[in-house]
Amino acid sequence: MKHHRSFGILSFVTRAFVCLILVAAAIGVAGWLYDTRSQPTASDDAGGAPRAGVLALTPLPVRRQWVGYGTAAAMDTVDVPAEVGAIVAERPAVIEPGRPIAAGDVIARLDADDFISQRDMITQRVASIDAQLRQLEFELTSWTQRRDLAREAMEIARRIYERYRDARGSSGVIDLEVDRAEDTLKAKEQAWVSATEEVAKIEPRRQRLAAERSGLDVELAMARNNIRRSVIVAPISGVLQEVDIEVGENLVPGSRVARIVNLDRVEVPLRLPAAARVDLALGDQASIRSVGRDQREWRGVIARIAPADDERTRTVTVYVEIESTDVPLAPGRFVEGVITGRHSEARFALPRRAVERDRALFVEDGIVRAIAIEVDYHVRATFPELPVDDDEWVVVNTTLPDEMLLILNPTSAVRPGAAVTPVRIERAARSGDGEGAS
Repeated sequence: MKHHRSFGILSFVTRAFVCLILVAAAIGVAGWLYDTRSQPTASDDAGGAPRAGVLALTPLPVRRQWVGYGTAAAMDTVDVPAEVGAIVAERPAVIEPGRPIAAGDVIARLDADDFISQRDMITQRVASIDAQLRQLEFELTSWTQRRDLAREAMEIARRIYERYRDARGSSGVIDLEVDRAEDTLKAKEQAWVSATEEVAKIEPRRQRLAAERSGLDVELAMARNNIRRSVIVAPISGVLQEVDIEVGENLVPGSRVARIVNLDRVEVPLRLPAAARVDLALGDQASIRSVGRDQREWRGVIARIAPADDERTRTVTVYVEIESTDVPLAPGRFVEGVITGRHSEARFALPRRAVERDRALFVEDGIVRAIAIEVDYHVRATFPELPVDDDEWVVVNTTLPDEMLLILNPTSAVRPGAAVTPVRIERAARSGDGEGAS
């Protein structure tokens, strides 16, 4: 028993000694690593402060940009209707959605047999009335001559009667002769009255026939128009958006046959803040950008301005016509529009990259100073008078002294209160170039 206890004590002492040796070795290695560590290179600057690229701020001539949103629409869009009710007899094979179509191209042909029959019947009725009118002209001539002859005979009979009446009782004229002369006069007068009545009857008959013919002329024109309208053609050139008919379908007047969209003229009704009205005019340039991943841009001009503001949304609507491009703006696309006002004002503008969390860093007496920035609006523009070619700027309401040094690229190494060496930018540089970075 005593022998086993002595052996255990000896093993414990041995293990402790080994541990001490390992600890001493680790301390020695750590000391060697510390002594052989690499030393940082000293800064070349006099005070050892990091460098920071800065831009001296001065007021710039800024033209405000107004941003609005809208949906593109084709200015020339037609829903082609059926003008007559009939059955679709033919639809050309090329009449399919997405196909281009020219003005005057046939979209469909309708069954026009009923309209043709109607035209022929009316034409016959017109011919009958024309014949009656010619007959009336003949009768008018004949009765006019009879009336004139009756008038002459009546005048002769009146003179004879008057002579007999004046010679009654003398020259051997007896009452019987006077009575005969009077009867003859009355007969001639009756003949004249009858002829005059017949002449007077002809004009009302002619007017009635003329009115009936005028009505038939209208019906004939309608029948001919219906025959013409049985061939449905494209009123404008463009692209077929939709085709709504099939062969054998019975159409009713007014039903849509097809929809044609012309992409030559596209406009975007943009809703802008009502305050933009005084800064806009017809003909102003506009930049239209697509919203989404497919970033495209189109140019346009203001063609119309709504006369009244929307009192509910406090916006004004301007209509921007898009210029023709190789890639047209598709109607129905939701876009963003940027319109640059025509009035400029001297304002402080900062590159967008220099503003983070509504503050910007400035260098004053070699010390970094953070100033809260109140952004009035953003603009996309370039300022050739500056040595940077940034195209995204923020126009601020914050009052800043002239020639204040703005740090262009704030980094984690440049913090408020730190000492830096300002380096003025002397060449054009875009965000991310790394010039002047601390």
